[in-house]
Amino acid sequence: APGGGGAGGESEDEDEMDFGSGDNFTSTLVDDVFFILAGSIDRAISTSDVVVVCSVINHVSALISTDLKQRLLDNLGESKRLYQVYIQDWDHVRRYRPKEMIPDPALLPAAARNRGHFGAAFSWVHSIGNVQASISNVLDLKKRSQRGFQRQFEG
Repeated sequence: APGGGGAGGESEDEDEMDFGSGDNFTSTLVDDVFFILAGSIDRAISTSDVVVVCSVINHVSALISTDLKQRLLDNLGESKRLYQVYIQDWDHVRRYRPKEMIPDPALLPAAARNRGHFGAAFSWVHSIGNVQASISNVLDLKKRSQRGFQRQFEG
């Protein structure tokens, strides 16, 4: 689940940004969540039990529309707050560097300081990227599920 520890969890261990790759403006959250969801649907389809497939797809849909959506909204809200402060300095606007937006580690909660990495809540660009990637992944997941279902039940 996106929150870790089951639906509605609050762990952020799976949400890490990579500042080393200049073109990647998503965090690991989206890829990890959709990898697990796709595997769950594939596994359900492989049972050849329509009731199981429908149940898993219902759970996946609920997770995306509640837990994942809320996590993305929370990240957008927090990162927007930080971004608004950051861009008040004209030098930051002229030479934008996402890593510079991260607050002083001394101001962060102990859990974030101890992990040594930061999630999308600290980067507006990564939060927007996560929303865009999620939209794309939902469409891909739908196509993948339809192909798997057709192959298993119509073929």
